[in-house]
This record gives sequence, C-alpha cells and structure tokens, in this order.
Amino acid sequence: MKKILTAIIAIALVTISSSTPANCQETTLNNNRVLNLESPAIPKPANETFSPHVAPYVSPKALKDFEENYKAPNKPQWVLSAEGGFAAFFADAGTTHRVFYNSRGKWQSTILRYDESKLDRSVLRFVMPSYYGYKINGVAEIRLPGKLIYLLYLQDATNFKTVRVCDDEMTEIEWSRNGKLMPL
Repeated sequence: MKKILTAIIAIALVTISSSTPANCQETTLNNNRVLNLESPAIPKPANETFSPHVAPYVSPKALKDFEENYKAPNKPQWVLSAEGGFAAFFADAGTTHRVFYNSRGKWQSTILRYDESKLDRSVLRFVMPSYYGYKINGVAEIRLPGKLIYLLYLQDATNFKTVRVCDDEMTEIEWSRNGKLMPL
C-alpha cells in the first residue's frame, strides 16, 4: 500500500509540475489558484536583487535555501500556490528543475526532467535488462525528504511504459499499447 501511495504522489507531483503555465497572471491548476510572479501585473520592487518582484511573496527561508542548493544559470520563475506554498522553475543544460517549498519556506520536493544521457548508470543497468528493446524517452527524478524516485518513460514499437524505480525496487506503473491504456 505504501508503494502504491508513493507512486500516486510521485505521478501527481510530476503532473502538476509539468502543467504549470507560463506567461499568465493567474490560472487554476487542479482547483488551486496559481499566481505567476513573473507577470507584469505584479508590482516590481525597486531594490530586489535575487529575482524581480519575488521578495514580497516568497518566504526568505525558501529564497535562502534555493540560493544555497541550486545554482540556476538564469533567474527562476517563482509561483505562489493558493495554499501559500512556493515553487521555483528553471532549466539548466537540458534539465528542467521544479523546486517546491511549503508556506514557511521549508523544502518539500524537487522534480528534475532530463533525457537518458543524464540518468544515473546504476539505475540504467537495473532497469534496461527487463526492458530490452525499449528506448528511454525521458526521465523524471523526484527528490523527496529521505527518498529518491525515478520515473522512466519507455517506448518500443507499439508500447509506452512508465517504470518507477525507488529503494532498489522497480514497478511498472503505466502501460499503453497503440495509444490505449492497458491494465497492469
């Protein structure tokens, strides 16, 4: 049951993070209001140095943690959830980063998306013997407090599969054949 719950949470995080819109002032995401802090409608403080017009909305603790742990080559896009949490989005050398904080600025999770070339070789050696003939279309690496989860998106000629790797266990969590979801 714990594995299933962790898989559901991981998929939800990836789904939510990958559907965060850009260039809009306010949107609804899974019934939560998300405010895009890069919107021109938000007033810009004149003395902000870290990222334009973020300080009034983002917890200083979250900003400090972000500066210490993530060396973003460009300014991240910060968003504020209706619950008061924060998220920073940025891309670096072919990897997209989504960093989530609660309303007090405590780090909650990070989701990295990248291609097969950046996947940890031990994970690759663990998964690919079971999926010979499949190509890795992409990877989502989900970092939670005390846990690291990999979601590998695999494809062969007719099948798409999502495989979850966590704690030296591999679980197939999604499978579609010719565009139709199949029971697991």
